[in-house]
Amino acid sequence: MVRRLAQRPRVGKLGALPYLPENIRRYAAHPVPLPGEARETVVWGAAQIGLGVRLLLAHPRLWRRALFPMLAILAIAVIGGVASLADAGPWGALARAYGLLVGVGTAPAFLFANTYARLAADAHEIMGFGPAKPYLTSLRQRFSQLIRFALVTVVPALPVVFLLKLVPAVGDTLGYAAGALWALYFAVVEQLDNARVARDTSVPEPLLMPWFVGWTQTSPLPGAARFGRLCARLSRPWVEEIHLTRLHPAASIGFGGAVALILAVPILNLLVRPAAVIAGVHFRARTERSDTA
Repeated sequence: MVRRLAQRPRVGKLGALPYLPENIRRYAAHPVPLPGEARETVVWGAAQIGLGVRLLLAHPRLWRRALFPMLAILAIAVIGGVASLADAGPWGALARAYGLLVGVGTAPAFLFANTYARLAADAHEIMGFGPAKPYLTSLRQRFSQLIRFALVTVVPALPVVFLLKLVPAVGDTLGYAAGALWALYFAVVEQLDNARVARDTSVPEPLLMPWFVGWTQTSPLPGAARFGRLCARLSRPWVEEIHLTRLHPAASIGFGGAVALILAVPILNLLVRPAAVIAGVHFRARTERSDTA
């Protein structure tokens, strides 16, 4: 039964999504392996969010799991709007509720990490990759990772941003662009981290180094090696995801671009975020199996 679901999971009544290009529609219809051609791999990565939406709506086990975070954030927004109704009036209360919906909607990975971990484990089994245990974390672990994540989206990019800002005329623009691209890259890494399932403890964890600290190991600059070790420590919780993006850059570009574009839309990001977790599970499983093969 699991094998049959993996080959052709139910997609509900969404139809063929005729407004999408044929290749994206094909990859979003059912879980399929990673294609061999680089350009097709980008399309395959971009189509994963569509696949996640289809599976989320098709399987009650998945959407029931995802329902609580969405309702909780909506409840926070409604309560905040109602509380400000007397002082701000109807339009002010509506604006307050919308602001809360946008603001709180950016943090469900921290607030509901274990709910999404269980969602990832369910999706892993439904797509035919075998039963998996959820990767559960404590509140202390999540808070520590939140601080690390804030630092790792700034510190490793500092040398590049500093050098780009020295370029005459366009230095500031190049520096801001580099910083934005680096933040976007780690947003992709975060999505893959949200889709993690528990690892078999009998298998030792791989000893990996982030690709962006390689230059520090041979650089003659004073303090470069120490800077590299600092970046490696900050990136340690996501070293597997960073390694995965290095091995599959084309698929990561497609996946990250599509997910980041949709999650940047207020309100829609709240509804699509569980689908992004499911899409990340499929992305990880396919790319990791491709590496093994």
